[in-house]
Amino acid sequence: MNLRELGNLDEEAFKKGLSNWNREDWSWFTFVYKEGMTHSEHLQILSDSKDINKIGPGRVPSTMLYAFDEGVIVGRVSIRHELNDFLLLRGGHIGYAVNEIHRKKGYGKEILNGALEYCKNHLKLEKVLITCSEDNNASVRMIENVSGKLENTLDDPESGERVRRYWLELV
Repeated sequence: MNLRELGNLDEEAFKKGLSNWNREDWSWFTFVYKEGMTHSEHLQILSDSKDINKIGPGRVPSTMLYAFDEGVIVGRVSIRHELNDFLLLRGGHIGYAVNEIHRKKGYGKEILNGALEYCKNHLKLEKVLITCSEDNNASVRMIENVSGKLENTLDDPESGERVRRYWLELV
């Protein structure tokens, strides 16, 4: 598996991955792509998302990496470079998703480990926050398997969902 940003030659892989995401909300695959958007527009928005001077108020710089296996996108991870009040409660530094048709094959663990490496080596973060729904047993296991330390469990005021908040030391 290769975890990386989308490039100019990835349009077909992205569209195929998006079409395979048909049973879940698109936001789990991409936060910025909108139907009818060109690939170059999509890449520009993703690039701009990393620049604090090009994002809107209340947003933080972020990098979206996609997990490729033999040219097929199997999942993605959104890495927030810093936290705001919202992300401190829900979202954290790392948000990952594996396409439903590629689950239970170890991709989630590889994506999470790659994201942790990116946070340490590229962003120079010493610790990261990862959150997940209390009932998302697969994510709970993955986060705990990479030494995530549960700080607390909170109620998300918007959804009412119980959210587990984990900190991971990267040093």
